[in-house]
Amino acid sequence: MNNPDQTTKATRTIRWKWYHYYFILAAFDLVIIIASLLLHDQTLNSYEHALRKLGKLHTQLRSVAALRLGVVDLSAPGNDVFASFQIDFERQRFELARSHLPSLLQTAHETGVDITEAQDHIDALAQQARKVFSTLAETYTQDNVIIQVNAVAAMAMMDNHLASTLTSLTEIEQHALMKIDSILVEYGIRLASYGSIQSSMLAVVVVILLGVFWYGRKLQVMHELMIADQHTAQSARNERLAAVGQLCTGVAHGIRNPLAAIMTSAQLGLSLQKSKDDLTPRLTDIVEACHRLDHRLTRLLDYSRGAGDVMATYDFPEAISQAYDEIREMLNAASITVNITQPTQPISIRGDRDRMVRAFIEIFSNAAEHAEAGCTVSVSFATDDSIPPRVEVVVADTGPGIDQHVRGQVFDLFFTTTTSGTGIGLSVVKDAITLHGGEIVVDTSAQQGARLRMWLPLA
Repeated sequence: MNNPDQTTKATRTIRWKWYHYYFILAAFDLVIIIASLLLHDQTLNSYEHALRKLGKLHTQLRSVAALRLGVVDLSAPGNDVFASFQIDFERQRFELARSHLPSLLQTAHETGVDITEAQDHIDALAQQARKVFSTLAETYTQDNVIIQVNAVAAMAMMDNHLASTLTSLTEIEQHALMKIDSILVEYGIRLASYGSIQSSMLAVVVVILLGVFWYGRKLQVMHELMIADQHTAQSARNERLAAVGQLCTGVAHGIRNPLAAIMTSAQLGLSLQKSKDDLTPRLTDIVEACHRLDHRLTRLLDYSRGAGDVMATYDFPEAISQAYDEIREMLNAASITVNITQPTQPISIRGDRDRMVRAFIEIFSNAAEHAEAGCTVSVSFATDDSIPPRVEVVVADTGPGIDQHVRGQVFDLFFTTTTSGTGIGLSVVKDAITLHGGEIVVDTSAQQGARLRMWLPLA
């Protein structure tokens, strides 16, 4: 048979494993949530960083495009003057276009575009354009073919600088476009990586959820089997108790009638004794033996009574004190001292109060039967904040203790280590504690004497 102490330790180990299991599961969920949030935040940061880079590059492209148009506008009057021959008008167009160039160059410079090479060509272009206008102006004052040739040469140089400027700006645009393509490719790769990580996390979560579902289903089946085993064990126990009850009732009725006759005869003999002769001690022993036998029959009938009929909320320490009061004379006769440490706050439990009183009577009487004279029995209480809340009761004595090889049997019915015992007392105690939804074990850590530990749910 399993040791109750070992069974309780195994139960607490299982509870700790459950607690540890749920803690790990909650921690894993928390890690997944934090990782998802960090990944989401990193994705947003990467997106914002890419947008800033793309915005800067697009700003550069717009400034280069505006500068390109400004340079074309700057060179156009120098070419158009050969067709219109309106030197003053085209010169005004040139000066207007030239006045806009500084702002365009400043804008391009502020956006981070390196326009050093382009600006040199633009300055040379403007210089050649002025030369075109100044040279053509001389042809109106003196008709000289050489002057016209110089004007055409200046226009050609102007076109060369225009081409070089546009080539430089085109290279800047191509470089910016390459950067844009690089950013888009890099961001695409990063998004693919994030997507892979998210898919992996989703797969892990799915696997964990499936594992939790499978394990939960397994635990549910185990729980159902455990409940079924408990019902089977309870049914068997009820049948056994019913059989024991019938047997006890039959035995009690069969013994009590002749026992009452023996006790009555002995008491009558004592009352008729006129002197203290040799029969008086013998008759006294007969009466006391009848009382002890009647008490044992009563204990048998109490054990076979089954679950309590009166379930109510009552003061637990007060019930223990009542048990002590009822057995005080027996304890005093055995020189047993009982110290009950009263709790600092009320402790109420729900159950059969009379059954609990009888249970502690059995505990105290068991100590009186097994402990030596001068032994002390202490009772202490301690409440905790568990769910549901419960009270722990420790009953310890300074007697010889319980042998290690019988600790697993002390709560078995009819198990006793004395020739005069019935083996019912501690079994009655365990039934009373179980009826109240609690548990009781023999504390194996006790260094001296016997120690019983009980846990009962508070009302």
